[in-house]
Amino acid sequence: VNPGADGDFIAGVNLGPNFTCGYLTVPENRDKPDGRTIRVAVTRAKAASARPKPDPIVFLTHGPGGIAFLDAVREVANGMNADREVIFVAQRGNYHSDPHLTCPEYDAFLDGAALSMKFSDPATGAQGAAVVKACRDRLAATGVDLASYNSAENAADIADLRVALGIKEWNVYGVSYGTDL
Repeated sequence: VNPGADGDFIAGVNLGPNFTCGYLTVPENRDKPDGRTIRVAVTRAKAASARPKPDPIVFLTHGPGGIAFLDAVREVANGMNADREVIFVAQRGNYHSDPHLTCPEYDAFLDGAALSMKFSDPATGAQGAAVVKACRDRLAATGVDLASYNSAENAADIADLRVALGIKEWNVYGVSYGTDL
């Protein structure tokens, strides 16, 4: 895991001094070991206790695509790290990971044209599908192997993280989709 700045991932976002941020570099597609690599964002919250338990918690968020670092702020504020370090993992393709696969085309559709369209109108579905296809095509043109952004690869990222951090055992805390991982 390569460290980033302590508690700071992107301009304007500071998780605070109790967090350390970094990236886990993994194969984009484990079936292509010589293929490109991606970076999965990770943040660690120190245990509040002066004598923390040795087995940390790894927090796996909802989604797919939930923003783990928003959960980190809430869970630490609620004391999840009282007696254990807590590790929060942004799923591959997520906002803080690299690459992050967003569809501003779809966001613009939802915030614009879709507001004046009827949900049940077939034209609404057709236009939404066209926007999603345009996003997919744009992302694929960048060389991203979209088929590699799936649950099996996400789960393998989590297993690789435990090994990379040298952690023998940890406690897995999954929320919604995170329980599948």
